[in-house]
Amino acid sequence: MAKFQRSISLLLVAAVAFSMAVFLTSCEKKSDPTNPSTAITDDIFPIVAGRKITFTGFLRAPGAADTNITATGGFYQSRWTIDVYNGATAPPVVSSGGTCTRIIDSVRVSPNPGPNGTFAVGALLVQKSAATGAVDFSFMTSVASFYRAVGLTTRIDSLRWIKLTDLASGIGVEFTCFDSTYSIPGPTTARLQIVGKFDGTETLTMAGSTFSTYKLTITRRVYLGGSSTAASIGQTAQLWVAPNIGPVKMILGSDDRNYGHYREFLSKNF
Repeated sequence: MAKFQRSISLLLVAAVAFSMAVFLTSCEKKSDPTNPSTAITDDIFPIVAGRKITFTGFLRAPGAADTNITATGGFYQSRWTIDVYNGATAPPVVSSGGTCTRIIDSVRVSPNPGPNGTFAVGALLVQKSAATGAVDFSFMTSVASFYRAVGLTTRIDSLRWIKLTDLASGIGVEFTCFDSTYSIPGPTTARLQIVGKFDGTETLTMAGSTFSTYKLTITRRVYLGGSSTAASIGQTAQLWVAPNIGPVKMILGSDDRNYGHYREFLSKNF
């Protein structure tokens, strides 16, 4: 139970989870050729205070397997609530200027009384230059698993803003979410590159509601010693986002220590 609570806390502090599982035994895969695409002009994640989306789903096992733990499916539930700030609680200020919005992420993973039978509550931070409209957004995410995997011993903040959309690129065009190189023991270097791509549109029916969505895939690549060939490549998250609503389905990958999440829409309050 203690291990689960620590894992949940770490995952919820990181943005949507978007886990940085790094296994340096995998091989480089070449990106599919892409063609220029019409920009996405929908608001795929309005930041409206008080909005709440509830999900059903599963925990995903930590480690290389990263598969749904089916035993959790009967009682798993998650709620995303866009926080309502008031005069006593100011939105946090981000280093690049402006402010970001807090999403209260509540997760229940057991039907029994006690810590696992109630909702574990954490906070996700999301940033948009405008609360509504066809505007890109970023989440604050932990890259600590990457640091551990490459042996980065220098104390450095593992929380980073990761850009998750590039609406101007449109469908089928890969864009950069994050790209940074670090000095590691060797001596050598390790580069973490995170990219995203809108794969296309999908119509989903969940809990009696039908949504026209954009499917977004986030992938991480690790390069060692200045090589142009990735030592590791793998998906970290997939999101299906519905215009004027936000994410209605998510697969947030686990990492070496923390649970991942599979989530499907259950209800909303708007």
